[in-house]
Amino acid sequence: RADQAETARFLCVRAHQGKRLFIAVLACALTALGSSAFASDVSLGAALGARTYQGEGTIYSAPQIELNLFIDGENFGCKLFADFSFNKSEGSNMTSYAVNYNTEAASYRESIGIAPYYAFKPNEKVQLLVGPIVALSFVQGTYNYTYPLLSSRDYEVKHNYMIVNLGVFAGTRFAATDSLSVFAELPLTMLLARKSLSYTKDGDDIEDYENSVFGGGGATSYQTYFTPKIGFTYKL
Repeated sequence: RADQAETARFLCVRAHQGKRLFIAVLACALTALGSSAFASDVSLGAALGARTYQGEGTIYSAPQIELNLFIDGENFGCKLFADFSFNKSEGSNMTSYAVNYNTEAASYRESIGIAPYYAFKPNEKVQLLVGPIVALSFVQGTYNYTYPLLSSRDYEVKHNYMIVNLGVFAGTRFAATDSLSVFAELPLTMLLARKSLSYTKDGDDIEDYENSVFGGGGATSYQTYFTPKIGFTYKL
């Protein structure tokens, strides 16, 4: 138990270190992009989206809430973002019209990232944006399995892990007023790296469990995300 507790503390420290490092990178980017030589407008925004991806032969979609900070220059800009998405499901495994076991699954995902872009301006009201994306995500998943005929077999699994995603996005922004704009975006991101932080069954750590990948491959190679979204920005 002492070793498990120490392992859990170590994983938590590693996760927090990853968050602090990424936040530091974003802060440096904000400082550079916010210099008087680059930025002319700064806007705060929010958006709703649908994080859509394929897994195990099925298309999944999870609602996503996003907060944005736009920094705009004459032709180049940068978006800093933080988002949250979740999904929950229930199901049953059946054989010959008899339920073998039931499942309940829930996962939560928090991400922070940066998206520099080039802005095309067909006219004074419309901007077309295109650029790359890099994001760091933390996922917490809980899975419960219950057996109607043998409750002693019931168990719960929890899996926490970290993901690095790279991608591109295209979007458009329309100035409704001098301060208020609406925008729509279609990001496409792919998994670059994944690292398991903890894996437990009924509260006990599973020893020697590994689930890491870099550059694709294995069970995580299918994770390509489309996240259509719509939102608004307010110029400060």
